[in-house]
Amino acid sequence: MTEENNPGSEAVGLPPTTQKTKEQWLEEGKVLMFYAPIRYEEALAAFEQALRLDPNDGLTYRMKGMALRALRRMKRLWPPMNRHCTSTPPPLRPLTARQAH
Repeated sequence: MTEENNPGSEAVGLPPTTQKTKEQWLEEGKVLMFYAPIRYEEALAAFEQALRLDPNDGLTYRMKGMALRALRRMKRLWPPMNRHCTSTPPPLRPLTARQAH
């Protein structure tokens, strides 16, 4: 596996890239970003892997934004954040009397 596809997994003890879940990528990114030695580039790669698995996850976009900000790459932050923030939520349906109780 290349370094791009497997950022820091040995350091965190997570499964190989092909078996990781979105949650595992997200957790790996957090560890890389918040615990010494801080590795923002690898954290960013982990968040991007998580977004490949779930492109609508708001928390992952937030964490990616924090990594981009730490790397002083704010221009890269706005397009994905705008896409996420402007997505249309599903329509609300009224509750029936049975569901309300």
